[in-house]
Amino acid sequence: MPPTKLHNTWGKNTPEGSVRKLTTPTGSECEAERKGLRGLVEAGVLGESDTLTSLVDSKHIRRVRGGKGPDGDQIDVESLMSDPDSLGKILMVVDRAIPVIVLNPEVRSHFTDQPDGTTLRIPEEDRDESIVYTDQIALEDKMYLFNWAVGGSPDLERFHVESGGSVASVENGRGVSRPTKRAPRRR
Repeated sequence: MPPTKLHNTWGKNTPEGSVRKLTTPTGSECEAERKGLRGLVEAGVLGESDTLTSLVDSKHIRRVRGGKGPDGDQIDVESLMSDPDSLGKILMVVDRAIPVIVLNPEVRSHFTDQPDGTTLRIPEEDRDESIVYTDQIALEDKMYLFNWAVGGSPDLERFHVESGGSVASVENGRGVSRPTKRAPRRR
């Protein structure tokens, strides 16, 4: 029996360690390195106890069954957004990762780690004007870069590039000619 041709999405992924020029959702350009989770662990951004799944408490995970894809777990974004502690942990990881991911322009963290485990924000007057600090980068750009660096979907990356990175140029279309119908309730 001849071998069947399989759908290969792995071959489309950018390999870890690759450097690419990226355009972020806000239109900024940078050179970034795809680190992967292993690269972030090796760089000290993620410790052994800081796996992404441990940062998102189990109360923010929902079980998904059926649909177009396989059954699995998904992050419940609404639940996460309403929990400042979990969200703060994730944002801290992203802020620590961005200076490791972005190679050009030079990016540094906007805080310093203190011996007692807390962080201290670097005051504006102590900053180098030729350097970009993580609190100067829009959240949507940081999340885009983080997702790309850990191996996010090439389809999302391709969509971002093909769409020009912005929907600002999309014109308003005609309204819907009929009112929407409410889905019937399940009994």
